[in-house]
Formats: sequence, C-alpha cells, structure tokens
Amino acid sequence: MSGPLKARETLLRFPDGREVLDGKATYWYVSGAKEAEGEYVDDQREGEWIGYHDSAGRQSVGSYVRGEREG
Repeated sequence: MSGPLKARETLLRFPDGREVLDGKATYWYVSGAKEAEGEYVDDQREGEWIGYHDSAGRQSVGSYVRGEREG
C-alpha cells in the first residue's frame, strides 16, 4: 500500500462470501487529518461517532443504534 492511510476498519469475511464491518473504524482526509471515528456492529454504525472538520478539529458527535442516528 502506498500513499496516506484513508481508513482503518475491521472487516469480517465469512465462508459464504459475506463481508461485514465489525469493530472500531477510523477515517482520514487526504490531508492526513482525522475525518471520523466510531464503531460498527454487524455492518451498522453503533454508539458514538465523532466527525472532524479537515482543519478545525471536532465538528460533530452523533449516537447510532443499529445504523440509525439518534437524536
């Protein structure tokens, strides 16, 4: 892999060919600044997710339950 890291995720692969995101995930802008971080459970966002602006730091915080944003 070359170039800046853009995502770190946990991808589960099953014998039947399914791929599911499960675990912590972090995403970065091309600039290298953090874009978002949170957790997936069974391929859906779960719990607190934090979004960041490319240059201004923390931008938003949201809570997810089974992939749906709460509040």
